[in-house]
Amino acid sequence: MKGNLNSLYMNRVKDYKVSIVMVCYNPSMRALFFTLDSILKQKYVDIEIIVADDGSSIEYESNLLKYFDKMSFNKFKLVFNRDNHGTVFNFYSGLKCSNNEFIKGMSPGDAFCYESALYEWLNFNTENNYSWSFSDYICYNYDGSEYIVLSLPAHPNDIGPYLSKKHKKCIWNYIVKSDIALGAAILAKTDLLKNYISKILGDVKYGEDNVWRMMMFDGICGGYFNKDTLFYEYGSGISTNPNSKLTREIKNDWSKTDSIMFANIGIASKFQKKMFNNYINKKKLINRLISKINIFYKVYKYFHIRYTKKYCFTI
Repeated sequence: MKGNLNSLYMNRVKDYKVSIVMVCYNPSMRALFFTLDSILKQKYVDIEIIVADDGSSIEYESNLLKYFDKMSFNKFKLVFNRDNHGTVFNFYSGLKCSNNEFIKGMSPGDAFCYESALYEWLNFNTENNYSWSFSDYICYNYDGSEYIVLSLPAHPNDIGPYLSKKHKKCIWNYIVKSDIALGAAILAKTDLLKNYISKILGDVKYGEDNVWRMMMFDGICGGYFNKDTLFYEYGSGISTNPNSKLTREIKNDWSKTDSIMFANIGIASKFQKKMFNNYINKKKLINRLISKINIFYKVYKYFHIRYTKKYCFTI
């Protein structure tokens, strides 16, 4: 069976051209090369690596050049921005350098779980005609000596509508319930992503993942690739960082995206207006009840939350 599977893959070598945009800011060399190693191990896909740096104070370009030379890999581009602008600007600076059909954003510390992960994911998107999709992922921490796998609430929580391809329900959950996917676990068409990132450029600083909400609101439903494709380093990124200032920035970016997304609500479809009204009312209700969370809610969460997988071994 394995031989047949390899033969199937070999027939599709280089059919898919994908750019990996690595967004960096003072990256750990351990995390940076951990991610790069996993990218270069991907099989059956024609990969370009674009490293976009957001004005780091450390110099590591020479380390990258030595690494790519050692690995005999020449399909790379380095974009070193002079100043620190935030992840949206930085990601876009790398994104606009890609001419490939597909794009995958990654950060130092994240890695593919297995060697055909990217190929299988691309195949899923193509066969199901999805312009973007999200996958499952495995969370971990690095404690300085080993990689510790964690079990945490998975995003999105409700995957039933995706499995049954009830796209309106998927869109409703994403917008009204804010049941969103993890940005690190998303794969998309390059032109689509360029278009949507350009809409928030200059207004949103860190929340590039808000573009998936905007796509959903516009009726561009993402698919669910039901496999663990990535190791995700929890706590190292902007969205899971405990820094209170960054948390405030993310909330502010969310609100700014709302303003952009709902700017033309007056001429929106009936379904969009219904989502908008329910979303606004939900936000008001949450503000009223936020101090009244009780045991019933905790019990509900315990029985209804989906979790990332917890393995009994380290990476």
